[in-house]
Amino acid sequence: TSKLIFVPENNYYVFNALCDFFNYFAVAAIIKDTIYCSHSGFPEGLSIEAINTFKKPISPSENKSIAEILWSQPNIYKEDYKSNNNSNQSLIYRTLYFTNDSLTKFLNENKLSMIIRSKDYCMNGFEKCFNNKVLTIFSCTNYCSTIQNDAAIVYVKRNHEIQPKMLTHDESVN
Repeated sequence: TSKLIFVPENNYYVFNALCDFFNYFAVAAIIKDTIYCSHSGFPEGLSIEAINTFKKPISPSENKSIAEILWSQPNIYKEDYKSNNNSNQSLIYRTLYFTNDSLTKFLNENKLSMIIRSKDYCMNGFEKCFNNKVLTIFSCTNYCSTIQNDAAIVYVKRNHEIQPKMLTHDESVN
């Protein structure tokens, strides 16, 4: 069997190869015809059909709609990010927000009921906002080995009921 050996001089190559590889991934999914699932948000003014026409590879730095899917967030997080911008790239992506009104429009136009997203840290593993139309899940316990937060995964039952399953930071340490 062959092994891929990571040595410091290869890290830049490996990192860039992985970034290029991600440009071929799907950026969103529809669960049970009613739940939109993405890393973070949705492209304002575009339909699911339009998202499906994107040609791969595609990068968020080259396409604002992809950046919105990967990085936009509910505007309730706006204040949390104002003091936490580390780079110009970070600043660009941290200015992408969606409102309850734009979410409602996106959901109605695409005949969807809610979105499930995963970009933002949640102390209790998950958070709901915008009248339960947005569910944010965070799958990492004890974030950065200092936060002692819980994590969650989500079950979507056959009747479309959403059931978060918790993993506490205490369980992950043992």
